[in-house]
Order: sequence, then structure tokens, then C-alpha cells
Amino acid sequence: TLAPGPAIGTITIHGPLTLGGTAAMDVMKTGATLTSDRVSGITALTCGGTLVVTAKGDALVAGDSFKLFDATTGTGAFATLQLPALPGGLVWDTAALPTTGTIRVGAGALRATRSRAGRAAVDGGAYANHGVQMRPAANDIWN
Repeated sequence: TLAPGPAIGTITIHGPLTLGGTAAMDVMKTGATLTSDRVSGITALTCGGTLVVTAKGDALVAGDSFKLFDATTGTGAFATLQLPALPGGLVWDTAALPTTGTIRVGAGALRATRSRAGRAAVDGGAYANHGVQMRPAANDIWN
């Protein structure tokens, strides 16, 4: 298990890091101040195993972002993500986790719809219409 400690902390590694077990990280919000456990000094990060994140402090809101891993390069994916529950309408955005080491609170899930005119639209708060291309399969159901 990789865990920076019982309080918010940083582990510095001078070289590559391959994660295959459990990485336990804390994130904290106090007012507008965001802090998190961090592993820094990584030359090459390979994500794998389980990432367990625990939130402490104030409620998280859309746009809150936490850098957990500071690496020159990153690849792979965690097999399991155990992230804290978020208030209604919010989701965890982990897309940048392997490359930037960052997790972010996003404003809702993407929903795809098609108008009667056949135009596709994406609705998802902060993610709406950001260059998303949709190509429905033959058996997709559109509302």
C-alpha cells in the first residue's frame, strides 16, 4: 500500500513508479483552499491496481481539482477507482489521471440526444459541446 500518511502529505520518489497494489490518497477542502496527498518526483508513472481517495473537510463543488501524482510521463489505468461520493449532479473526472496525475470534480454526466431534425447534441454542464463527436451504432436508441 502506498499512502503518504494520516494527514495530508507528500512522498518524493526520484525515479519511476509502477502502481499495482493500493494507493490510498486523501483530498481536503477548507473554504476555498484545496490540498491533497501527493507523490512527487516521479519520472515515469505507470498506473495500475486500486486508487482509494478519501475526502475530508468541506463539500466539494464542480471545478475542484486535486493533483495526486507529479510525474514527467504517465501511462496505464487503475483497475479499480474508489472515489468519495459527491453531491447530486457532480461526477469525478479521472480522464487526466494517468497523464497529469489529477482528478477533478465535474458538473454532471454527459447525455446525448438527437433532435427531430436529426442533429446530435451533448448536454453535460462544463463538458457541453467540447468537440465531442458521436457516431451511433445501428442499434443505438435515441430520444
